Amino acid sequence: MTDISNPIQFWLNGALQAHSGRADETLLGYLRHSGRVGTKEGCASGDCGACTVLVQTDDEHAYKPMNACILPVQQLHGQAVITVEGLPSNDVLHPAQAALIETHGAQCGFCTPGFVMALAGWMDEQAFSAGPDGGGQPEADSPQAETRRLKACREAISGNLCRCTGYRPILQAATHLASRPTRALFETHQRLDKALFDSQPDHSAPYKTGFRAPQTLNDLKDLLRQQPSANLIAGGTDLMLEVTQKQGRFDQLISLARVPALQSLQISSDSAIIGSAVT
Repeated sequence: MTDISNPIQFWLNGALQAHSGRADETLLGYLRHSGRVGTKEGCASGDCGACTVLVQTDDEHAYKPMNACILPVQQLHGQAVITVEGLPSNDVLHPAQAALIETHGAQCGFCTPGFVMALAGWMDEQAFSAGPDGGGQPEADSPQAETRRLKACREAISGNLCRCTGYRPILQAATHLASRPTRALFETHQRLDKALFDSQPDHSAPYKTGFRAPQTLNDLKDLLRQQPSANLIAGGTDLMLEVTQKQGRFDQLISLARVPALQSLQISSDSAIIGSAVT
């Protein structure tokens, strides 16, 4: 069981962080209080995308865009996070950043970091899916390919809102990216540390956060018996709004994110078994 009652450790822009805080502390709060203010708070409800960061949740998938405003920082133990400050490699802008500059895709600029991260996550998914030999090469030009690219571009930024540009230059930047080869982020950035991900935080430190992350159903059942008043959290899209919108507090949270049985989807000829945490 990953008992996160002491300092957690996670990678942030390639640097290992050790942190202990409240069970309901958000990643956005942690970032901004530590001076990393490139990640913006727009709606504080997971809707506008201004707070988008990239998180590698396991070592088998690409970095995923996530809303830092409703993501508990305690849930990140052992994972790798990239913010807009950490996206450039060796002082060279990421293609998503360069494309938005080239197409004048920013006006007030408040939403721009979120769009950059969403586009970078989309590019990483394409490169990751292509594999080490795929090179992230774009599909050959054709009317059908152009239609597919445009649809993919729209989907890539569908979780981000802009109130200034009318989206045209942002979408133009996305279509430029769709025609460029790219490398997966893990080739230039810190990857998730599997050993750290599977480990337990340091139990020698005298901190208590009330955040627990069981890894099996039996561990989950044991925790529920021990802490019957604890709140369960999966994606946090509803629960964390109690914190960000209503100034509520949760002293005890039990995360379902690391219980494989709740994440599985099994389909047979006559049935479908859908884990309660599948989205």
